[in-house]
Amino acid sequence: MENSATARSGPSSHQSESGFDVELRISPLPVLIVLFLAGPILYTVSVPLGMSGQVQHGIILFSLTAFLSTGVALALLQWSDLAGRWMTMVALTVGIYGSALCLGAPVALNLVAVSVVISASLISLPAMGVTAVCQTALLIVLFRNPLLSLLTPALGS
Repeated sequence: MENSATARSGPSSHQSESGFDVELRISPLPVLIVLFLAGPILYTVSVPLGMSGQVQHGIILFSLTAFLSTGVALALLQWSDLAGRWMTMVALTVGIYGSALCLGAPVALNLVAVSVVISASLISLPAMGVTAVCQTALLIVLFRNPLLSLLTPALGS
C-alpha cells in the first residue's frame, strides 16, 4: 500500500519536480483577440483608402463572421479546452480565407502557413500535420472552384 501511495505522490509526466504543471502550449486567447480585432481594423483602414462599397461590405461580412467564430471558440474553451483550441484553428482559417476573399487579395492566402505553425504551438505537432493537409485541400478546392472569380472584381479588373 505504501508503494502505490508513494508512486501516486511522485511527479507525473506533466509535472515538474517542484509540483507545478508544465504547459508548453500557448493560450488561444491572443489568437482570438487578433481575429476579433482584424475586421474593425480592416474596415477602419478601408474607408480612408477609398475602397469600393463591395469591398467594404465584404469586410463587414468578414467582421461578423470573425465575431461569430470567435464567440463560438470562446464558448467551446469554457466547455472543453481541446475543442476550443480546434475551433480557434477553424476561426483562424475562416479569418484568413475571409480576408482574402473580401479584400480580393489572393496574396493574403500566404497567411495559411501561419495558421499551420500556430496549430503546432496551440494544439500539438500531429495537429500541425492535420492542419497542413486540410489547408492544402482547401486551397486546391478554392482554386478549382469558381470562388476564385470572386477575388477579381474587388481588385477592379
